[in-house]
Amino acid sequence: MNYWIVICILLFIGTTVALVWIGKKYLGDWLNYQAYVRDSYYHNQLVGHPFPCISLQTSQGDTLQTNFSSKKGGLILIFEPMSCQRCLELLLNTLQHIQSNMKDTAEFSIYGIAIDTPRTVLSNYRRVFKIKYQLGVPLQENILPTRLVNSTPIVFLVDSNNTILQAHNPTIGREQFSALFFYSLVFNHLPFLEVSIEGFDDSPLGKLKGGSILEIIKGNYDRDSLFW
Repeated sequence: MNYWIVICILLFIGTTVALVWIGKKYLGDWLNYQAYVRDSYYHNQLVGHPFPCISLQTSQGDTLQTNFSSKKGGLILIFEPMSCQRCLELLLNTLQHIQSNMKDTAEFSIYGIAIDTPRTVLSNYRRVFKIKYQLGVPLQENILPTRLVNSTPIVFLVDSNNTILQAHNPTIGREQFSALFFYSLVFNHLPFLEVSIEGFDDSPLGKLKGGSILEIIKGNYDRDSLFW
């Protein structure tokens, strides 16, 4: 009888340890990401505030405005030529991947706003990164509130009321947070885009060292190998 009690206790301890290990492995980064978002300056200071309607001039010379009132919403990337280059490359390419996989681009717009950038340089960005979404520079200098450009590059999710729903500023060494941000963005906020999770394996986020976005989301990867 005593042997059975010992065996049951050992099984209980083993099961508990296994569940804790699985929880850390599969949920750790997601919980860390949630804490990161909760404590983020951008999340606390920008989310819920209006995004201004900004007049832009594209690299082709056309004029457009970042107004989403007639759409379901949109994404806005703000960057400078001197922004963190690896972060900027990740965002430029990922937004293009989303643009390329959207079923209906008329319902949802993506804008890239370049600060202090000549139109010739803007054309180079479009050519090098094969950008199909709208890319422009503000027609008026200093029109962007300081709080929006405190640290670039930064990407905003804006709804049809031109209200900021999410804001994300990439962090070097925490590329998995960018993967989780876009996962949350596409599958929680933008279900109508119909972008499959498997499709993201072919995206820039799928090229992270040490694991694909699918592995990152599921938690099945070696954390140390993900750092560049």
